[in-house]
Amino acid sequence: MLEVRPCLDRGRFPAKVVPGEPLRIEAIVLPDDLEVGAAVVLTDPEGKTRAPVPLRHLGDHLWSAIVTTDVVGDWTYHVESWQEPLRSWAARVVSDIDGGADAENVLAHGSALVLGIGDRDPAALQVAEDLLDDAAPAHERLAEALAYVASLPDEIGRLHVDSTDPLPLRVDPERALVGAWYELSPVSTSDLATVTEELARVAALGFDVVRLPPLHPSASANPWDAGPATGEHTSVDPRLGTVDEVLELVEQAHHVGLEVALELAWTISSSHPWLAQHPSWFVPAGDDTWRFDHDGDTGATYAAVLDMVTTWIGRGISAFVVQDAHRWPLALWEQLLHDVRVAAPDVVLVAEGDPSPAQAHALSLVGFHQTTPPLHRALGVHDVEEVLTGIGRGSVTRPQLLASTRHRRSSALTGGSAATFQAWAAVAALGGPAWGVSSTFSPTDDPADETVAAFLTRLNELRRSHPALRSRRGLELRPVHHAGVLAFSRTCADDEVLVVIDLFPAFSKTVGVQTTLTGSDGRLQDELDGSWHAAESILLDLEHPVRVLTGRR
Repeated sequence: MLEVRPCLDRGRFPAKVVPGEPLRIEAIVLPDDLEVGAAVVLTDPEGKTRAPVPLRHLGDHLWSAIVTTDVVGDWTYHVESWQEPLRSWAARVVSDIDGGADAENVLAHGSALVLGIGDRDPAALQVAEDLLDDAAPAHERLAEALAYVASLPDEIGRLHVDSTDPLPLRVDPERALVGAWYELSPVSTSDLATVTEELARVAALGFDVVRLPPLHPSASANPWDAGPATGEHTSVDPRLGTVDEVLELVEQAHHVGLEVALELAWTISSSHPWLAQHPSWFVPAGDDTWRFDHDGDTGATYAAVLDMVTTWIGRGISAFVVQDAHRWPLALWEQLLHDVRVAAPDVVLVAEGDPSPAQAHALSLVGFHQTTPPLHRALGVHDVEEVLTGIGRGSVTRPQLLASTRHRRSSALTGGSAATFQAWAAVAALGGPAWGVSSTFSPTDDPADETVAAFLTRLNELRRSHPALRSRRGLELRPVHHAGVLAFSRTCADDEVLVVIDLFPAFSKTVGVQTTLTGSDGRLQDELDGSWHAAESILLDLEHPVRVLTGRR
């Protein structure tokens, strides 16, 4: 057996899934004739071996199986292969005889194979003897032998069993893959008590996680602006409130069904006490700010970062967003993520910023649960398609697509209409298993804008009702011959959804999409407004820049 996949950095890093998420295991098995069998074997976090899952031969010696897990923790998997000459004989004996082979020779061959397992099953000796008894009709002897082979346990009859070395598999909580995040960007006059009052509204929109900006003391005029820290990163800016009020916010969030995420920022001001206490930790970052020296004493830096994260975990924060993680040494993150996972396995960490695909992959390898693809830099259909096609690649990277006006998509959203905002929110919400949106995501700059709120609520409802929209696999781009229109399908088992979006809506247009999805009378139903459309004639306009089409009703 060769090239078991996935195998990341020669087995140093684990493949990653969540409970119930399919994982394809592949291996090259030689030879690939009828006598060969193979299976993948999972071992759960308690060390219990699960039932083998047979691999299927795809051709050219490549074998494959889909496996799933059911418990969070560290698993392993390995591939076993063997030869099964007895079962292969049983599978082809009738066709061999019908094809003209001498029946007695065929039965004698079967007798020898049955006799070969006599040391593992004493009953085989009598069956082998009966196959050679030419006093009985050949068809009776054959029937007895076939019934015997069919009754054998799987492990009996296998020869030359081989096994690969185990490879690691990490099973994370489901929210490491799936989730709807709402980023609060409060006005400067708000405090933690005001934000706490907003949580019920956020939960009613269908979100799973509420994301807070950094809470540390800063010199910014707006304490929510995540300016350079002037005090401990585990402290709360007094203009926002107190640690006790953070605890109250977390308690209320849990009461309404929300988890709380905190953004982490690392720059400090020249007045920060750390700069006087540990000058070797920092280097100038410009504008009278300082950042950790990534080439300095990473051990001391690591201790400070770990203390920051574990302190907030102790206060009920269950997810963290790390800005520009790709600018830090990977070894620091690998150690931090390991230690956090051991202490709090349900905590999720997201790497946000502008990493390249290779950097995002590396961050995922060392343990980040999600990364943020550069959807905010997309300027057209081709750019969005590149982001979407990267979602299902690999076995470790999990995307969180962001629809946020603060991420520099000025050409698309600045001054855009409500239809434009709906279009880009739909890309993020329907394009991948996890998405995030800012409270400033509204053409009116009003977080409570009823039109936007209703649309966000409906997007989250659709995500909950369609498994295909919560999977990182099964996305297929669909060609549309109309500038500015994006189309893709999402499929998971029997669930299929066709999404058509006018990214820059300015006027009504009718587009055709090539799809295998079929519905009643050949038409598809839009689950946003209930209207029906033929695949070759889908109407998009300023009131309906997005169509989410199914054929199930």
